[in-house]
Amino acid sequence: SSVPVGKGPLEIRARLKEMKRNFAFIDAEISHEGKVCTSCEMIYCTFSKEVAEKGLTCKVPCLSYPKIL
Repeated sequence: SSVPVGKGPLEIRARLKEMKRNFAFIDAEISHEGKVCTSCEMIYCTFSKEVAEKGLTCKVPCLSYPKIL
């Protein structure tokens, strides 16, 4: 289903599913009026504070993909 825009508040929830080395595997969903509109699985690269302050980025291809309910 689609995510309604301009029809009241949306609720966004995410949870850390797993950490492997510096990869954070996250599940997330967007709900409207108690009904889940869409969900996704994401993979984020994490860095130490020192590395992040240098402005470095993760050099792996995008591994996230949306999963529509």
